[in-house]
Amino acid sequence: MTRTLAHAPFLADGPTRAALRRASLMLCVSIGLLGASLVLAADPASAAGGQDARATYQAERARCEAGRSGQDLATCLQEAGAAQDESRRGHLQQQAPAQEQANRASRCDSQPAADRAECEKRLSQGTVEGSVQGGGILREVVTPVAPAAR
Repeated sequence: MTRTLAHAPFLADGPTRAALRRASLMLCVSIGLLGASLVLAADPASAAGGQDARATYQAERARCEAGRSGQDLATCLQEAGAAQDESRRGHLQQQAPAQEQANRASRCDSQPAADRAECEKRLSQGTVEGSVQGGGILREVVTPVAPAAR
């Protein structure tokens, strides 16, 4: 005896194995699409972040392939991919200006007390030369000092 289900037209030929497989597949796909849409609806920033991460990766990859990264190609591509992964996870973000200022100030904490003020001045004033790629950044502040009285 074969029964047809009025609400499931894809099972009209009876509940054969092939029909049951099709129904199971359709159910799984529907659940998957529903889950994906819920995730994106719950966190639209992560969807946008994925686009940002992809765009940044493409730009970094272009720098690697053009030889402008200061690294060999394999290392550069590996670093670009790792940065993209971390960005998608939300672990790679721009620092807030207050945090950047705190980091800048903490660089001078290891200096002797007499040199700390000059260190802090170099981070906010003066001239800057060089680059990280070139091996370092040189910061210079010229402070005029009156000659000692004789």
